[in-house]
Amino acid sequence: MDEVLFDGTHDISEEIVIEKMNYFIKEANVGMELFQTNKKESLILAKRLRKELEREYKNNNLNRTRKYYENHKLFSAFYTPAVQDAYVKTTGPLSYDKLYSFLYDVESYMRYFIPHE
Repeated sequence: MDEVLFDGTHDISEEIVIEKMNYFIKEANVGMELFQTNKKESLILAKRLRKELEREYKNNNLNRTRKYYENHKLFSAFYTPAVQDAYVKTTGPLSYDKLYSFLYDVESYMRYFIPHE
Protein backbone atom coordinates (compact mmCIF):
# COMPACT_ATOMS: atom_id res chain seq x y z
CA MET A 1 0.00 0.00 0.00
CA ASP A 2 2.02 2.91 -1.30
CA GLU A 3 -0.45 5.76 -0.88
CA VAL A 4 -1.19 7.41 2.44
CA LEU A 5 -4.61 6.61 3.85
CA PHE A 6 -5.77 10.10 4.82
CA ASP A 7 -4.74 11.97 1.69
CA GLY A 8 -6.97 15.00 2.20
CA THR A 9 -8.84 14.53 -1.06
CA HIS A 10 -11.59 12.07 -0.18
CA ASP A 11 -13.59 10.74 2.72
CA ILE A 12 -12.33 7.57 4.37
CA SER A 13 -14.77 5.04 5.81
CA GLU A 14 -14.19 3.43 9.19
CA GLU A 15 -13.91 0.05 7.45
CA ILE A 16 -11.00 1.27 5.32
CA VAL A 17 -9.17 2.57 8.40
CA ILE A 18 -9.61 -0.77 10.15
CA GLU A 19 -8.49 -2.56 6.99
CA LYS A 20 -5.29 -0.46 6.87
CA MET A 21 -4.56 -1.13 10.54
CA ASN A 22 -5.12 -4.84 9.97
CA TYR A 23 -2.73 -4.62 7.02
CA PHE A 24 0.01 -3.30 9.34
CA ILE A 25 -0.75 -6.07 11.85
CA LYS A 26 -0.62 -8.75 9.15
CA GLU A 27 2.63 -7.45 7.66
CA ALA A 28 4.27 -7.23 11.09
CA ASN A 29 3.22 -10.81 11.83
CA VAL A 30 4.62 -12.00 8.50
CA GLY A 31 7.88 -10.22 9.33
CA MET A 32 8.05 -11.85 12.77
CA GLU A 33 7.47 -15.27 11.22
CA LEU A 34 10.18 -14.59 8.62
CA PHE A 35 12.53 -13.52 11.39
CA GLN A 36 12.63 -17.12 12.60
CA THR A 37 13.77 -18.51 9.24
CA ASN A 38 15.04 -15.67 7.08
CA LYS A 39 16.22 -12.54 8.87
CA LYS A 40 17.31 -10.86 5.65
CA GLU A 41 13.82 -11.08 4.14
CA SER A 42 12.32 -10.03 7.46
CA LEU A 43 14.56 -6.95 7.47
CA ILE A 44 13.55 -6.05 3.91
CA LEU A 45 9.88 -6.31 4.86
CA ALA A 46 10.41 -4.29 8.05
CA LYS A 47 12.22 -1.50 6.19
CA ARG A 48 9.37 -1.28 3.69
CA LEU A 49 6.86 -1.23 6.54
CA ARG A 50 8.82 1.46 8.35
CA LYS A 51 8.88 3.64 5.23
CA GLU A 52 5.11 3.27 4.94
CA LEU A 53 4.67 4.22 8.58
CA GLU A 54 6.96 7.21 8.08
CA ARG A 55 4.87 8.45 5.13
CA GLU A 56 1.68 7.98 7.14
CA TYR A 57 3.19 9.69 10.20
CA LYS A 58 4.39 12.72 8.27
CA ASN A 59 1.12 13.00 6.35
CA ASN A 60 -1.03 12.69 9.48
CA ASN A 61 0.88 15.58 11.07
CA LEU A 62 0.32 17.99 8.19
CA ASN A 63 -1.98 20.86 9.11
CA ARG A 64 -4.05 20.39 5.96
CA THR A 65 -4.57 16.69 6.75
CA ARG A 66 -5.49 17.37 10.38
CA LYS A 67 -7.90 20.11 9.35
CA TYR A 68 -9.57 18.04 6.62
CA TYR A 69 -10.12 15.05 8.92
CA GLU A 70 -10.65 16.88 12.23
CA ASN A 71 -14.17 15.42 12.53
CA HIS A 72 -13.28 11.91 11.40
CA LYS A 73 -14.08 9.51 14.21
CA LEU A 74 -11.01 7.29 13.78
CA PHE A 75 -8.36 9.71 12.50
CA SER A 76 -7.33 11.45 15.73
CA ALA A 77 -8.33 8.92 18.35
CA PHE A 78 -7.17 5.67 16.74
CA TYR A 79 -5.19 5.80 13.51
CA THR A 80 -2.87 8.74 14.14
CA PRO A 81 -1.68 7.58 17.59
CA ALA A 82 -1.23 4.00 16.35
CA VAL A 83 0.92 5.13 13.44
CA GLN A 84 2.85 7.58 15.60
CA ASP A 85 3.64 5.07 18.34
CA ALA A 86 4.57 2.33 15.87
CA TYR A 87 6.82 4.64 13.87
CA VAL A 88 8.64 6.63 16.56
CA LYS A 89 9.24 3.77 19.02
CA THR A 90 12.29 2.50 17.13
CA THR A 91 14.94 5.12 16.48
CA GLY A 92 17.99 5.02 14.27
CA PRO A 93 18.70 2.60 11.46
CA LEU A 94 16.71 -0.62 11.45
CA SER A 95 19.16 -3.44 12.14
CA TYR A 96 18.90 -7.13 12.99
CA ASP A 97 19.17 -6.17 16.67
CA LYS A 98 16.08 -3.96 16.49
CA LEU A 99 14.18 -5.92 13.87
CA TYR A 100 11.95 -8.21 15.91
CA SER A 101 11.24 -5.49 18.47
CA PHE A 102 10.14 -3.09 15.72
CA LEU A 103 7.80 -5.64 14.15
CA TYR A 104 6.40 -6.57 17.55
CA ASP A 105 5.78 -2.89 18.35
CA VAL A 106 3.98 -2.29 15.04
CA GLU A 107 1.71 -5.26 15.66
CA SER A 108 1.16 -4.33 19.29
CA TYR A 109 0.33 -0.64 18.77
CA MET A 110 -1.97 -1.30 15.84
CA ARG A 111 -3.79 -4.00 17.78
CA TYR A 112 -4.04 -1.74 20.85
CA PHE A 113 -5.52 1.20 18.93
CA ILE A 114 -7.70 -0.68 16.46
CA PRO A 115 -11.34 0.14 17.21
CA HIS A 116 -13.32 -2.76 18.59
CA GLU A 117 -16.84 -3.07 17.37
